[in-house]
Amino acid sequence: MIQLCRRILVPVALAVALVVALQLATSGAGEAIAQEPRVLVVLEEDEPQSTYPFLARTMSEQRLAELLFDRFFTTTAGGDLTSRLYEDGWSARPPNLNFAVREGLKFSNGSKVTFSDVSFTLNDVYRRSDVGHDVGPWYSRVFGDAQQITPMHGSVRFLVSMPDDGAERYLQTTVLLSREGLTAEGGANRPMLEETKRKPVGTGPFYAAETIESFDKVTLARNPHRPAQVRSGEPVGGIQLLYDQDAARQKELMEGGRADIWVSPPPAVLPPFRNQSDRYGIRTYDLMQWWYLALNHDHPHLSNAKVREALDAAIPRSQLVEKFGGDSARPTSGPFLPGSAWEAADLGPTEENKERVAELMQSAGYSKEAGRWLKNGEGFTLRLGVQADIADDFADVLYGFQDAWESVGFRVRVQSIRPSDWRDKVERGQASSAWDVVLGRWNLDREEGALDLFMKRSGEGRQVNLFGYDNEEVTKIVNDFYNETSGPVREALMQRLHRLLHNDRPYLFLWTLRVQSIYRRDRVTGFRPGPFYYFTQVDRLAWRNSGGE
Repeated sequence: MIQLCRRILVPVALAVALVVALQLATSGAGEAIAQEPRVLVVLEEDEPQSTYPFLARTMSEQRLAELLFDRFFTTTAGGDLTSRLYEDGWSARPPNLNFAVREGLKFSNGSKVTFSDVSFTLNDVYRRSDVGHDVGPWYSRVFGDAQQITPMHGSVRFLVSMPDDGAERYLQTTVLLSREGLTAEGGANRPMLEETKRKPVGTGPFYAAETIESFDKVTLARNPHRPAQVRSGEPVGGIQLLYDQDAARQKELMEGGRADIWVSPPPAVLPPFRNQSDRYGIRTYDLMQWWYLALNHDHPHLSNAKVREALDAAIPRSQLVEKFGGDSARPTSGPFLPGSAWEAADLGPTEENKERVAELMQSAGYSKEAGRWLKNGEGFTLRLGVQADIADDFADVLYGFQDAWESVGFRVRVQSIRPSDWRDKVERGQASSAWDVVLGRWNLDREEGALDLFMKRSGEGRQVNLFGYDNEEVTKIVNDFYNETSGPVREALMQRLHRLLHNDRPYLFLWTLRVQSIYRRDRVTGFRPGPFYYFTQVDRLAWRNSGGE
């Protein structure tokens, strides 16, 4: 995946109301929340480690950033591009983008947004590779410097290297940062990411009124310089984000009236909430998420393409997707999701075929003895590592893989990967020391984000190419893609990549999921989670004046 500070004082009355509401929200008195709902309680997943979107490792970190910062551009429900930051007269005429900061736009600390903040964001944060994030190379490939070219307030020339059309859409992944809030006293340009993450400054709908002392429970107040846009009801004045991966505990909080929104409940818990439609509502949104099994090509057995294909053909995709319920899951054939212009449309997901498994293994020199595949008299056991939240919430799917593989002669040992091990081992290129196959899921904010999964590792920092897959043809296709300006040619390159990766199998591509959220229909109105960017329409969220929707 590939995802600021200055204290602002609030009136004493507001601060007291915020504290009282928080005490009610966490005291266990569910009805008390209903009587005086000043703070919206949201049940989240992984505990965040930062507030900046370009440092986000998880979707919960990305969602926290959405509440604090505005992206340069967003997409409306109808697919049109819009912006809270720039005047409507912005223009995109390749190779330039010209836009002007909206008059009167302020950060949460009250300081006025200027072109200096825009240029700092683009030139000194996003495009730099030496400040502690990994998005610099991508921005450097895509964009040039932001330059002020006319005396008009906030006017910006943003040079674009590619693509030749629709370049502004790439800025949907970029948020506006405050030069003052992100740098040291004296105006140095080097961003202080670690030092400022607990007191972020943005133009987003909410802000940290107090320093974030603990990331396991984050409380935000409404940005006083950002009016709500509610159609009815009382605007939400504050949000409390409770982080926990224990679905049973989150279910208890939701049913006990101590929470208002559950961002990502596992499918298994949904039926009882659906049966109480007067109290709860369920919203479905597209996270642009796909599940995969990453394979270590340096493994003595997985280095054989026929063994990788056999493992792929043994997976009962159609049977496993049913466990997610409804039409939430769709099998995929490669890195680009069904319906994408970059997908090789004539290429279908791998189908289960046990006879094909036997043919492949035998042609690779294996023989089956006592129900197990052997080569030169020796067998092997695959160490399957699984992201901890998947192991906890989707155990039936996980063991569906294990059962399917063992039923056709593969031995599998399942191990849960703790979040700390995922950061320190998997993302640091050490996965092969403990695992041969890794089950995970990937969330895309842009289709190009998937390319990082297949690019050769560089340096010692965080990587998403889990086993260091390195293919010269893949590298050439990706480089050609970034150097190409013709839209149709770029599409053809990505379709070729999709096909190549499907056949070479650095990952076994499984399915894409649509995610569902539970919310208190009897308490809140205007709740509409957005695709990938969950809180895009949070300004419309309000406390309901009366029952019913």
